[in-house]
Amino acid sequence: KVIGINSRNLDLFFNDEDTIKYLLDKNTKTSNCDIAVMEGVMGYYDGVAGKTSIASAYDLARATETPAVLIVDCKGK
Repeated sequence: KVIGINSRNLDLFFNDEDTIKYLLDKNTKTSNCDIAVMEGVMGYYDGVAGKTSIASAYDLARATETPAVLIVDCKGK
């Protein structure tokens, strides 16, 4: 509850796709939320050991059929 609301960890390394979809659906409905924010770490396609896209941010977006938004700080030095 970092910002005063519940959060969940959706990780395809520890759970299969059906479980991830179930958890996302269950927790967005029971929390009465309008939006779910999923954050990816490392690179978009960096999955297990950085050698595959399995369990990557891309893999999670694909499995949950959610859009991915790229935010780039392009102000330079």
